[in-house]
Amino acid sequence: MRKRRFGSISAFAKGRLGDVIEEGRKDEKEQIVMFGKAKTVLMNWAAENGIHVSEMLLVPMMTRPSEIYVFYKTDDDMIAYRDNRTTNEVKHIVVKELEDLGYFSSGRLVWFVFTSDDDVNRNAMGDYYLYLR
Repeated sequence: MRKRRFGSISAFAKGRLGDVIEEGRKDEKEQIVMFGKAKTVLMNWAAENGIHVSEMLLVPMMTRPSEIYVFYKTDDDMIAYRDNRTTNEVKHIVVKELEDLGYFSSGRLVWFVFTSDDDVNRNAMGDYYLYLR
């Protein structure tokens, strides 16, 4: 009879799963730190240029692109910024900052979602947490 190193297959699986979970937590924390720096750059740029960005939130993911939510103050702002290409500039600023921080060097990807506080108020009683669920 062959001796097992881990005592059982399930002990091996739990050990490996624990490693995967720990790596995921480490990656998530790293994403959050880099995102925080990019958010600061964007919010400062928006304030300097009179762009009504009220919030930017990250939903970090391990197995698919992370989601970056940019919240403009109103639906009208969202439409105007889309039409005058400010939304493209916002994406460019955030992506450039994340690139400079090395965010994409490990193969991470991001999706952008642009919405407004009006939408959060309509669909989640003004609560960003509920909105993202």
